[in-house]
Amino acid sequence: MTAVASSAPMLHLHLGPTTIERRGLRCVRITDRRWRVTQPGGAIVGYLDERDSGSWVVARMTPDRRSFMELGSHPSFDDAFDSLRRG
Repeated sequence: MTAVASSAPMLHLHLGPTTIERRGLRCVRITDRRWRVTQPGGAIVGYLDERDSGSWVVARMTPDRRSFMELGSHPSFDDAFDSLRRG
């Protein structure tokens, strides 16, 4: 039997939570490496993206709600979340 290479993206099973409530904000996992952070009413605060290196990049919604501004890279999810929360 011959193995066939596939160019389809690899899907990963999520074993952890898909929604986390923290300090008045909701974090929702939307991909393997991306979390959306919202206010209780549903307004998007920003995104937390995990990089291949294991660091986390924070993108915050701009005040005019038209784009996102990168706030930097952090060594852990908790540090990235705290950076986004503090703004």
